[in-house]
Amino acid sequence: MKRYNELKEEGRIAFTTFHQSYGYEEFIEGLKSVVDEEASDISYTIESGVFKRFCDVAAMPENIEIDHNAQVDMLFSLA
Repeated sequence: MKRYNELKEEGRIAFTTFHQSYGYEEFIEGLKSVVDEEASDISYTIESGVFKRFCDVAAMPENIEIDHNAQVDMLFSLA
C-alpha cells in the first residue's frame, strides 16, 4: 500500500472502477446540461466521463519522466 500511495502521489498510477449503474455518458463521454438561470435557458456541453479522462491522462507520456530501469509491480483483485 505504501508503494501504491507513492506512485499515486507521483501521478504514475491511478485507480478507477466501473459500476453497472454508470451510463455511457458518465463513464466515457456525454452531454451535460447547463442551466442559465438569468436567461431561463438550458444548453448542453460535451464532457468526458471518468474513464475517458483516465485514458486521456494515461495517453500523455510527456507528463511523466520515464525511468527505464523501473521495476514493474502488479496488483490483482479477484472479487
